[in-house]
Amino acid sequence: MSTMQKIADAIGVSKTTVSRALNGTGYVGVKTRQQILELADTLGYRPNLLAKNLSTRQSKCIGLVMANKMFDGHYFNEIVSFCARKLQSQGLDLLLADGKSSAEGERAAITLLSGLRCDAIILYSHFLTTEDLDSLIARSTTPIMVINRKLVLHPSHTVCCDHQHDAYRVANSLIDAGHQQLAIISGNLCSPTAKLRQAGIKAALLEAKMDKQSTYVEGNWSIESGYQAMKIALSENPNLDAVIAANDEMAIGAMRYLAETGKKIPEDVAITGFDDIPASSYLVPSLSSVTAPVRGMLETAIEQIFAQLEGKILQPVPLFHSELTPRESTKSIKK
Repeated sequence: MSTMQKIADAIGVSKTTVSRALNGTGYVGVKTRQQILELADTLGYRPNLLAKNLSTRQSKCIGLVMANKMFDGHYFNEIVSFCARKLQSQGLDLLLADGKSSAEGERAAITLLSGLRCDAIILYSHFLTTEDLDSLIARSTTPIMVINRKLVLHPSHTVCCDHQHDAYRVANSLIDAGHQQLAIISGNLCSPTAKLRQAGIKAALLEAKMDKQSTYVEGNWSIESGYQAMKIALSENPNLDAVIAANDEMAIGAMRYLAETGKKIPEDVAITGFDDIPASSYLVPSLSSVTAPVRGMLETAIEQIFAQLEGKILQPVPLFHSELTPRESTKSIKK
């Protein structure tokens, strides 16, 4: 005898009534529903999500794939929190799948969410190439929206920030303020975002004929890596006068090392980060940082998903742009 039938017999209702109460579909009296839920909990009953999805052909769930290397820090929290709250307001749930740290891991996560019959998938890919992503979208029967990657063949299936041009503008703002010897602390250069920001900064430095006197150090997005990268940069160029860190966490680590070596910010060394995490405005000195329109990008991505689910023809999404918020860690710097 199935657990659902046991619950029905114990309470004296039909198995259909038990099913409606457990799945939240159809009318069941308040008292009866409460009895069913309490007994189901006592018996350890859990609905078979996959079986339910197969029978209804929808899960009312949207999947999100992200590499576990992103699970730490404010940026990840903002993405997951916003998506969960936005989908909840539409009566949907968010399922997070770990893309591990490889293209194979991201493919496996997508396969998992597709197997659970997620209505759509939001993909924040680090390791799949743009060709892989275009091919995946073309073959998938599940609507997919890609975050933070520019796609050639499917521009309507991605929302992306113009990281290269935005980083170019940040570097130019420091150059225009009179800085001449820069240190650039990148994130992991396997990250598409890190590569684009690095390319934008390098382009600005090449135009200003400052590339050869600049120092490049790769971090891994963590505070500790920013601290160690700053140590390396100063050992290579004790006279550097400005730092661009690819995120605020690395900028915080760099600021700590600068303070330990007696360098004053911004009098001796100016510093700018990216992401504008809440702590940036409370540091002493407060940190100049670039604000990416994360919520706007996610809002648009979810709207595009809803449009796909409704069978509408999607339009390409224009590139988003970040904005620099100047604070005390830089002087005479403009947006």
